[in-house]
Amino acid sequence: MRWGLGPVFFYECLTNSRRWQTFAMRSAGVALLLAAIATIAISSTTIDPRQSWREYAALGVWYFYDLIGVELSLVMLVAPAATAGAICVDRGRGTLAHMLATDLSDPEIVLGKLAARLLPVFGLVACSWPVLALSSLLGGIDPLAVTLAFAIILAVALLGCSMALALSVWARKPHEVVLVVYTFWALVLLLWPIWYALAWTKLVGPPPGWSLVADPYYLAFAPYSAPGRVDLWDYLGFFAVALGAAVALALLAVWRMRPVARRGTDEGRKGPRIGWVGRLSRWLPGPALDGNPVLWREWHRSRPSRWTTILVVLVGGSTGAACAVGAVFALIQGLDVRARAKPVELIVGVYGAILQLIFGLLMLAAVAPTSMAEERQRGSLDLLAATTLSTPTIVLGKWLATLRQIALLAIGPGLLGAALALAIRAPQTIPLGTPAWYYDELSDGALLFGACLLITTILAHGTLIVSVGLALAVWIARQSRAIALNVGLAVIVGAGWPMLVAAMRTGPQGRGLVCLSPVVAVFQLFGIVAERRRPGSDLLWWITFWDIECLALALGLLWLTVRTFDGCFERVPDRPGRAPVLADVAVVLAGMIGVGSLIGGIAVWVRGTREFMPVLDTGVSACIFLVAVGLILLAALAASSISPAATPPVMAPVSAATISDRRSFAIRWWEAFRLVLLLAIGPALVALALATAPMPFRVATKVKPLPGGGSSKIETDSWGDTYVTTTDASGHTAAPREATDSEIAEAGPAPPTQTRGGLLQVAALAIVTILAHGAAFVSLGAALGIWIRRRSRAIAASVGLVLFVTVGWPIVYLNIFGDPGYPRWGLILASVLPAFSGLLCNRSRPQFIANASAWVAYWDVILVLWASVISGLAIRTVGRRSRTDPPAEADDASLQPAGAESGSAAIWKGEKGT
Repeated sequence: MRWGLGPVFFYECLTNSRRWQTFAMRSAGVALLLAAIATIAISSTTIDPRQSWREYAALGVWYFYDLIGVELSLVMLVAPAATAGAICVDRGRGTLAHMLATDLSDPEIVLGKLAARLLPVFGLVACSWPVLALSSLLGGIDPLAVTLAFAIILAVALLGCSMALALSVWARKPHEVVLVVYTFWALVLLLWPIWYALAWTKLVGPPPGWSLVADPYYLAFAPYSAPGRVDLWDYLGFFAVALGAAVALALLAVWRMRPVARRGTDEGRKGPRIGWVGRLSRWLPGPALDGNPVLWREWHRSRPSRWTTILVVLVGGSTGAACAVGAVFALIQGLDVRARAKPVELIVGVYGAILQLIFGLLMLAAVAPTSMAEERQRGSLDLLAATTLSTPTIVLGKWLATLRQIALLAIGPGLLGAALALAIRAPQTIPLGTPAWYYDELSDGALLFGACLLITTILAHGTLIVSVGLALAVWIARQSRAIALNVGLAVIVGAGWPMLVAAMRTGPQGRGLVCLSPVVAVFQLFGIVAERRRPGSDLLWWITFWDIECLALALGLLWLTVRTFDGCFERVPDRPGRAPVLADVAVVLAGMIGVGSLIGGIAVWVRGTREFMPVLDTGVSACIFLVAVGLILLAALAASSISPAATPPVMAPVSAATISDRRSFAIRWWEAFRLVLLLAIGPALVALALATAPMPFRVATKVKPLPGGGSSKIETDSWGDTYVTTTDASGHTAAPREATDSEIAEAGPAPPTQTRGGLLQVAALAIVTILAHGAAFVSLGAALGIWIRRRSRAIAASVGLVLFVTVGWPIVYLNIFGDPGYPRWGLILASVLPAFSGLLCNRSRPQFIANASAWVAYWDVILVLWASVISGLAIRTVGRRSRTDPPAEADDASLQPAGAESGSAAIWKGEKGT
């Protein structure tokens, strides 16, 4: 009899320790915690030295919330994914049968696998302890609260791994285990809110206390969020239930592992049977075999398993029925916009739609990588890659087969949204003292657009989740990691992004930023369509913008998946000698910038411009930030493409033999610089929209004396609204009121701050600035690629220098000089970020724009001269390098397949062989 966990544990630990992904997961977890700390630190206000200890303590409390929340979320996502395939994957491969034939006991196999899966999760938790220990130096963090919170995290990890291991005994695929465990945690977290909502409708009694204590987030945050409401017995009860359930599940897995494995082997010999879902789907229309064989195979092969069918029927059926009840009630009874107490049926319908969206997106995120990852593990994907099918045919077939599941998510919320938009509205009476514009209703066309936008939002985010899942399945070999990353990204976008925006304290524009989350966007659309108030029309623009960006990113990821598929599976590409992957990433980024800028430009042209537009200024800053990221990628692309280790471009045989060094450098330089033109399309649309958009009417500021003493002042504020401020003889100033038409006519229009021609000149200068920086960065990357022999070092040097000039230089300069005055502030405009944003975000400051334009034009000339000089030096040295250094492909050229070579590489090998 052996004591201990046995050889299975040591074998699993040895294989896990040799994988770099284990250390990468820990590093990514710590980086995420540090990013959360940085977000809180940046968004916090300046600490007053007289009360620093209190403000430092408050900052420490925020750190506690962020670190514990992030760590608990990571454990909930990572623990089930790490253990989901512990038994079912080995049973599918046949290795479990070999282990059962040895003298290993059932506890050694099961507990060894459980302990080996728990160690990386516990390591992830242990890595976060020093980060929180450093944060505790600020004060405000109770050591007992930290200890209890980490104990809760460990209990959640143990319960999640044990549940996943027990379910893995019966499951056939890892994603089925992940779906069940994630559904369990979602029910635990939503138990108290759902019970409270039902109690508010008088359907059930108030929720008991245990439903709130069962939430690990509430229990971990209780010392600060609910002091005095939770005692030590609540913690002990949570630990007892979690540990008891984990032990029971582990014993159940030990007891049933061998019988289930034996029964599964006997059932596998009988062959699969087609269930009622498969028989029903045969009568439905589907794709043709000649169009896309992969899509036809996935359409008829991928049937939902028994576990997935049960989850879909239970969750989807209940929430779909709730949506139907809300839709029927809205069509029959109508809507009363001013009613404070909403009907029970309408509340049930809205909450049912939200729950259906949450569960549906989580299930879709878990299922999306499986179509590619399962075949990759079985080895059947290698057979598919060896066929004559093209790479786009294979990837599109997998993508379209998974994409069909999104339509089911939009049926219930779409019906409810359409019913709310078409419902009869009750008459309204405006209360005294309430502005009339507050109750201005949206038009019928806007309401129908909001209902269609609700469906589009679900489809756009579902498409993005499918594209991300397919890309992760291609780029990551292990299925469990691909599922965990896809689900984690979906949770970050759906729940983490609203928390980040709230922590950043973005102000009024935060309402539009949080609409990137599909849950928040759908909830806001239900409110807009139900309340029908005109102030909600701003969110329609925001949600439209995010939906189009999600679709653009989904198509871009699909294209990157097609481009990288051959390299990941060592397949001969269909068309050799294509552009590098970095160029495709830059094209995808340029497409996203262009699409977002087009939507922003249309909004500016429709709604006009004002002096103070924080949303537009934030959009301009985000646009140029993405352009800066693209310029960094292009610098790396230039250094990589012109390096001696790079693949030469495809050329004709005659020109490849007689091409000069200057022309070769010019070809490579132009291949990178033409992508700068693509990156500049989006900023050009934004600049053109700001220069040609209609300006609001402004009145000249006029002070008029009153007969009894005092004065009245009429002026236009930064929002474009005209107000009258009255001051009596005693100096008391009344609240501003809106100016009448006669008062506006008496004041007369104010002269414009800038002419249309001046705005067009500023817009042209902003675009020239991007092109000048792009030319300088591409020339720098190309020169470093020639001067540095190793390509990795050349890429690192070019990216580091460009990153310093773009981001590091303004930060370092401001930290050294503080708020520099004229003329020192012009040195910051050497970076493209403050240059472009400063030109377009200061529309009401003509003097500032004039000075900034002079400085920006000066730096543009310097950058163009720098690009010319460094390109000339690189051309003079590339000839010497080519004569002294042999091509890097000469050593291993014979090992490459002929179809994977570029034209010039094949020509060079032929000349050397002859």
